[in-house]
Amino acid sequence: MITWNGKIYTPSPLPWHLVEHEAVHLKQQGGIFGSFCFFVKYVLSSKFRLDSEVKAYRVQYKSFCQVVKDRNRQGIFLNKISEDLSGKMYNNIIGFGEARELIHSG
Repeated sequence: MITWNGKIYTPSPLPWHLVEHEAVHLKQQGGIFGSFCFFVKYVLSSKFRLDSEVKAYRVQYKSFCQVVKDRNRQGIFLNKISEDLSGKMYNNIIGFGEARELIHSG
């Protein structure tokens, strides 16, 4: 999946909370030149990538919690997206505990 120039490109439909996550990236990018600049910074700067993803995961988590009121399911979801942020997809950019705290504290 990729967000580019105001659109989310994905091979299959996304759950509402992931759409909210990707919408953050669309806002971060702005227009076509913004998309290009965002992409270059995202690839080259691990700090920029982390900051961008933390903001998006915070929105995703809040969106999930607005719909799913069960605290156990919220905790499971928080753990899942914290594993994502601290895992291979982002080159283990951050530890699990720190990822969880950053997402939850937003």
